[in-house]
Amino acid sequence: MNFKNVILISTADWDAPYLTNKQHTAKLLAKRGSRVLYVESAGLRKPSVNRKDIKRLWERLKKGLSSI
Repeated sequence: MNFKNVILISTADWDAPYLTNKQHTAKLLAKRGSRVLYVESAGLRKPSVNRKDIKRLWERLKKGLSSI
């Protein structure tokens, strides 16, 4: 099967410390010539105003803007 464009919606961030099947699948499809858009986890809960959530939001914003 040949997929030219793939959108993979994941529950795991791309740079998570341990790869999941989602990252492995995305890498395999890309290796076989597909263009893969990997959509990271939006989160499973509403963010709070605390140091951890603010840092995560800031890091994701920086990472997203750096690819523009």
